[in-house]
Amino acid sequence: MAISEVSICNMALGHLGAARILALTEDSDNARACNRFYEHARDNLLRKHPWNFATNRATLAMLADAPAYGYDHAYQLPANPYCLRVLELKEEREAGEDWHIEGRRLVTNADTARVKYIARITDPTQFDADFVEVLILRVTSDIAPIVTGEASITETMWKLYQAALLDAIGDDALESQADEDDQPIENEGTWLSNR
Repeated sequence: MAISEVSICNMALGHLGAARILALTEDSDNARACNRFYEHARDNLLRKHPWNFATNRATLAMLADAPAYGYDHAYQLPANPYCLRVLELKEEREAGEDWHIEGRRLVTNADTARVKYIARITDPTQFDADFVEVLILRVTSDIAPIVTGEASITETMWKLYQAALLDAIGDDALESQADEDDQPIENEGTWLSNR
């Protein structure tokens, strides 16, 4: 079976013993629940770790308007593919340049801005297999309250998601040498504390 948004959502619904959907836009409660949470779950999961399949590099375009104070330059973050999280500014490694993200801009004193970043990958066929498994569990935990109405199932799915996430991060890290700027995932806490 080819991986798609619908197949990911159907696997999440399957974990809950719920009816399958044919499209995220169909007129059903299950499709509406999946449609409501899928993109947020995907983007949030992409930001959690510097996934190899979602890592990209770009030289940023300097903006004409400099920051009002504190930094000499502002650079536009990538839009294609869309930047979800900046992992590294090359100029920081080479020359110790400080930088910050403000809105959709990177501000710094550096005269150039080359970044490594996490891109928004929307095509599920590009996802790593471990990422797919974790995304399924994340969607499952997000839609469980709507689909089942049972808090115990929601809490169980959240715990399965967290365990799978740590496992997937470990597998992903084995495929590349970690950069010194890559940050480990922070503990996400319990499902209830995150709601």
